[in-house]
Amino acid sequence: MTAWLTVKNNAQSALYAGITAAATSLTLLSGEGAKFPSASFNISIDDEILYCSTRTDDVLTVVRAQEGTTAAVHAIAATVSLNITAGIISQIQDAIDAGGGGISDIDDFLDDTPVDGEVHKAPSSNALYDTNTLVNAHASRHKWGGADPLNIKDLLMDASYPFYNKNWLDIAGFTASHTNTGSFTVGFIFGQLATGATTNSRACLYSTTPALFYNNNSNYYSRFMIRLNPITTMTNLTAWFGCLTNPTAPTATENHIAFKIVDGEIWASCGNGTNGNLVDTGVAISQYSIINLYYKQIGTTIYFYVNDVLKVTMTTYVPGPGPSVYLTMYMLNSAAENKNIYVYPMYFMLGSE
Repeated sequence: MTAWLTVKNNAQSALYAGITAAATSLTLLSGEGAKFPSASFNISIDDEILYCSTRTDDVLTVVRAQEGTTAAVHAIAATVSLNITAGIISQIQDAIDAGGGGISDIDDFLDDTPVDGEVHKAPSSNALYDTNTLVNAHASRHKWGGADPLNIKDLLMDASYPFYNKNWLDIAGFTASHTNTGSFTVGFIFGQLATGATTNSRACLYSTTPALFYNNNSNYYSRFMIRLNPITTMTNLTAWFGCLTNPTAPTATENHIAFKIVDGEIWASCGNGTNGNLVDTGVAISQYSIINLYYKQIGTTIYFYVNDVLKVTMTTYVPGPGPSVYLTMYMLNSAAENKNIYVYPMYFMLGSE
């Protein structure tokens, strides 16, 4: 039987202290060890993948240089995350090739009486089922069904994020528009958006090519996701993450769907070019926290999620059909303080629901 690597959602922290290339244990930020499994899982730090054999509170016992990576020195505050790696995918592929390890047929998934919170069974037969069949079956069974309409496409998008892409931005396809001391630095997996310490400094990056919104057909959707990891406090800062008509000077009424952050408070926002909505999600983003922002538009309804929890639903002042919008990351400080956020790759999907 396959000895599966253990996984856990939203498992991310940072090093309490730096480690050498020979270290076989590491310490996470105080109290954050509980975000991770207790044993048998992989973590990523910078370019290296490490195997954790056991975890005791915030201390992880590790085996270095997994999956072809090289053991390296890692500095204090380096991000430690449990990601989907090639090793996990290979385990799944091997299990499927071996016949699914006794997993029953997909008909069990499709035909069983729905039970709230039930673990779904995957197919072991060679029968082919189209995506819509699976989506519809899932929608009737999943514990998030009904008022919280996440489906398989949402879950796949969430489960594979953040993905590995060594130079994820590559700048090509994005335009930088910074003022004063604002900047963006490409990193491994994530990038660093910073205002610098000059008042009214803008750090802004947006897609060079616009996308389009459609709200006149309930079969069309748009989805946007980004993960944020603030390295500084979020006071004296206004930030926008989402799809905006004016990425360098966003307004509350322009055609847009986005998350707005004001002094650390996260707001859901949309506008149709004349009027706009701005609703407090009730979630604050603080220094060293990990925040997943995700919205999903289907026709004239927009669902806003923070860390996989539905916070706001909007049905008025929805943009479209047809306005050009840009995938945007925007920060503007209002005091002589450097504001710094690690931003992970944006997902944007547009197509048929």
